[in-house]
Amino acid sequence: MSHLTKLLPFSLSLLATLSGHTTAQADLPRTFFAVHCEPQTAQPQMWNQLTRLIAAAEQGNIVLTREFTPQWAQMIRANPTMVQTLIDWQSRRHAVAAHHHDVQHAGTWDGYSSLPPSQIRRAEPYLGTMDDYKRELDLLVQAVGGESLQTASLDEEEWVYGIPYRTNGARSGAWTSQPHFEINNQYSYWAVSHSFLSTPLSLAQVKAAHAAASSDDVIGAVTHVHNFQTNPTPILAWF
Repeated sequence: MSHLTKLLPFSLSLLATLSGHTTAQADLPRTFFAVHCEPQTAQPQMWNQLTRLIAAAEQGNIVLTREFTPQWAQMIRANPTMVQTLIDWQSRRHAVAAHHHDVQHAGTWDGYSSLPPSQIRRAEPYLGTMDDYKRELDLLVQAVGGESLQTASLDEEEWVYGIPYRTNGARSGAWTSQPHFEINNQYSYWAVSHSFLSTPLSLAQVKAAHAAASSDDVIGAVTHVHNFQTNPTPILAWF
């Protein structure tokens, strides 16, 4: 049994795994690697950086969970070449998922919220509800041959109907988790945790977490496309 199968009922497309495991490797924890594609970086040059990141991951047979904001989804859907590239990546098991910056985010809000527009005080324009948010990502999933969004990184209070899997955490240090069932905003889903990888310190932390984990654990790391652009070394070292 592969350690992908061992993780059922969790999403197989979510997990970044190494192919061709030996018996000795069967004792290793399962892993996944998420990439946040931020609303303010939905630009062709950042798409090129994502392409480089995926190429680097594929050198080690590593699968990535690309978590797009609606801005990235719209950019990709408007470019047939990007859509075809996403289809090619999808055929190699890189998952299409979603990322969200809510109105409390310290950086850039992505423009979507479950709050009434009258209650929002942000410089960024209001673009729609969380149902509108999901619709944008569903359209991206459909553009590459799927039916609807399966995996997302959303806050509990803004969870929307129809997304069965969640990745959670950024700078919390929660490298290790096991797939667990949650109910938030009246909706249920399976969840795993990840933490932020971008520095030598975080690289040492994820290596230590991996060394201490059991084969039933999941080790999750997340980074941003712009982190890979500015300092790819820790990410490549983890690969």
